[in-house]
Amino acid sequence: MQRCIRVPVSLGKRKAATAGCGFTLIEVMVALFIVAMALPALLTQVSAQLDGTIQLREKSQAAWVAENALLRLTLQSQLSGLELAGESNGSELMAGRQWYWRVVAEETVVPGLWRLVSSAGLQDGQVISTVETFTRRQFNGVAVAGQ
Repeated sequence: MQRCIRVPVSLGKRKAATAGCGFTLIEVMVALFIVAMALPALLTQVSAQLDGTIQLREKSQAAWVAENALLRLTLQSQLSGLELAGESNGSELMAGRQWYWRVVAEETVVPGLWRLVSSAGLQDGQVISTVETFTRRQFNGVAVAGQ
């Protein structure tokens, strides 16, 4: 704790000015109260920011898993010459976590055009991200019109 040093202002006056004095107890208590009110709000904001970052990471990874499953099935269909239809599901390991995916293929009202919807999540049946695309029906790499 710092003590105040009294310095005379003038020879004719008996008043003394104080130099180098610290804060009063009330000023210190008010400052501590302000800090005590601000810190929990700051910690809440930091926590919310971290939660948002985790959710974005999971959503990005789920989108990658869904796209991989979609591309894998599309390539297998094109190489085997078999038609995409129905539903396929499975799992894969990405970024050290087990992901579950599901691809649904259905024909649209346009002949030869298929709608493919791929979804992925951390648990079977849970959907974090969904990817949708359209493709033409192909057999052995050659597009067949009107079938």
